[in-house]
Amino acid sequence: MDAIRIFMARLSERYAIRGAAAYDGFAAGVLRRGGGVNLVVVLCQEIQDPAGVSIDMGWDALTLYLESGIDITPIPVFDGHWREPESAPDPEYINRLKTKSVWLWL
Repeated sequence: MDAIRIFMARLSERYAIRGAAAYDGFAAGVLRRGGGVNLVVVLCQEIQDPAGVSIDMGWDALTLYLESGIDITPIPVFDGHWREPESAPDPEYINRLKTKSVWLWL
């Protein structure tokens, strides 16, 4: 969990973040060195450049992996889409994320 806290602290220097949730496999398991987590990062502002945001977060994730051995795959989601999935371009994807995620950070 320390790796997730560090990752979120780094992101919060550049992004307004509502919270984060572990998605799928990690949501039911334990984070350990050599393991990984798909991390839904719920952003307060609408994402204008989804690819750019994903790449930016990916660099932080890579840096953290090199430092800790914990593999984090960030999944950025706009808070408005998280709260109202039907407003998202792919509501089924958001609903799937919501039903298979466990909140870690608010």
